[in-house]
Amino acid sequence: MALRIQTSEIPITHSVAIVGLGPKGLYCLERLLAEFKARPLHDALHIHVFNRFPHFGASPIYDPDQPEYILVNISIGEIDLWDVTDPPIVAGRGQDFVDWYQTTFGPPERLTGDEYLSRAVVGRYLIEGFQRILKHVPTGVTVSCHVGEVVDIRPQGRQYEAEFIAQNGLTQKIKADKVLLATGHSRLRPGPEEQRYEAFAAKHSSAAFIPFVYPVVESMGRVPAKARVAMLGVGLTFIDAVLELTEGRCGRFNRSSDGSLSYFASGKEPLSIIPFSRTGLPMAPKAFDLPTFLRPLTFFTPDAIVQVRREAADGKLDFEKDLWPLFELEMQLNYYRVTMGTGPERARLESCGNDAQAMLSVIESYLEIHPNQRAFDYQRAVDPVGDVEDVRVGADPRIGRHNPVHICPDLDCSSVQSTTDQRRRVVASAAAQRRRDAGSG
Repeated sequence: MALRIQTSEIPITHSVAIVGLGPKGLYCLERLLAEFKARPLHDALHIHVFNRFPHFGASPIYDPDQPEYILVNISIGEIDLWDVTDPPIVAGRGQDFVDWYQTTFGPPERLTGDEYLSRAVVGRYLIEGFQRILKHVPTGVTVSCHVGEVVDIRPQGRQYEAEFIAQNGLTQKIKADKVLLATGHSRLRPGPEEQRYEAFAAKHSSAAFIPFVYPVVESMGRVPAKARVAMLGVGLTFIDAVLELTEGRCGRFNRSSDGSLSYFASGKEPLSIIPFSRTGLPMAPKAFDLPTFLRPLTFFTPDAIVQVRREAADGKLDFEKDLWPLFELEMQLNYYRVTMGTGPERARLESCGNDAQAMLSVIESYLEIHPNQRAFDYQRAVDPVGDVEDVRVGADPRIGRHNPVHICPDLDCSSVQSTTDQRRRVVASAAAQRRRDAGSG
C-alpha cells in the first residue's frame, strides 16, 4: 500500500547531508547543485557537508601536505573536475588538471597528460575546485561545512539524524531529509586473519601489527630502521608504503642513461620488505591509461589482417589459424623486449621489424647464449601458476628472527581470492573443447 504524504507534512526547507567530501563527494556536490539550478525546487535547499579532514574536496588520500613522492595511480590527463556539463556546471566550465597545473606553476615544458604527479598537487586542484563551487552556489541553496566524524545515522520520522563528533570533541546531532555516503576507505573490523596477526604481535615483544597503511607517514613511522617488514597485498597501497619506507627515509632512486633505475639506501630503511598475497601475484595494471604510443603493434596490424584475409580461400578468417599466430608473435616480441633489456641483443631484435622469421632466429640465438632464461610460453600468461602443484601463503623463515616484524595489510588487495583452480579449470575446458573440435573436423 502506497504511503500518502499530506502537504502539511512536507518540510518547508529540504535538506541533504553528504558524509565525506573527498573527490567522490565533491563530484556529487557539484552535480547536485547543477541539478538544483536546472530544476529548482519550490522551497529552499540546505546541504550539510561532513568531512573528517579540514581540506574539503581532497580527503586524506589527496592530502596537500603529504610528501611529493606519493603519486596518483592514474595519468593526470584523466583528471578533470569539470568534464560533466549536462546540466551545466553552476561555476562554469573550469580547467582540467593539466591546464590548471600549467596556469598555476608555469612549468618550462607543457605537460602531455601522460605523467603521474604527486597526490598532494592533485589535492590542491580538488580543494580549489571545491572553493570555486562554493562561490557559485545557486540562489535558494545554502551549504554548511562540518569538520569531524559522523559516527551514527538513525531514522527520525521522515528524516535522518546524524550523530557528529566535531574537532573540539563535542557531539552534535543534525537532521537531514536525505543522506549521501561518500566515505571512501572505511575502518574495517579485524577478521580472523587480522586477529591472528594481532595475537602474534601481542606474544612477541619485537613484533608489531599495523592494520592500515594510511596516513602513510604516521603509520610507516612506527617501523624502525633495519626491521623486517612483511606486507599483505601487492597493490597500490603497497607501493605507497614502500615509497614511504625508502624515499621517505632519505633513500633515492637514480635513473641511468639507459633508463634503468638504481636505489641508493640511506641506512634508515627496513632491512627487508617481504610482500605476500593470497594468490602470490601482483595486481593487473590499468592498461587503458597508458599512452598509446608506448604500445605500437608490429605484427597484428591492419595491413597484416588485409593480407591474411586476401590469402584466405573464402575471405573468412579463422581465429586459431589466421589471427592467433599474429597475437603470439606480438606477445613474443614484447616478452623478449623486456628480458633482453637495452643492450645489443635488444637492438638486434628491434632491427627485425615485422620480419617474423628474422625475429624468431634472433630469439633462438639469444636462448642458446642464455640457457637459464625461460623461453616465452603463452600458456603462462593464461595460467601464471599452472606449473605449481599447490599455491599457499607460507611462513618465510626469515620473518621473526632477531628483527621486529611489521605486517601492513594492503587493503587494495585484501579482498583478492585465490583463483588458481578456476584458471586451471578454464584452461583445461578450453583445451578439451579444442580437442573435441579437432576430432569432429
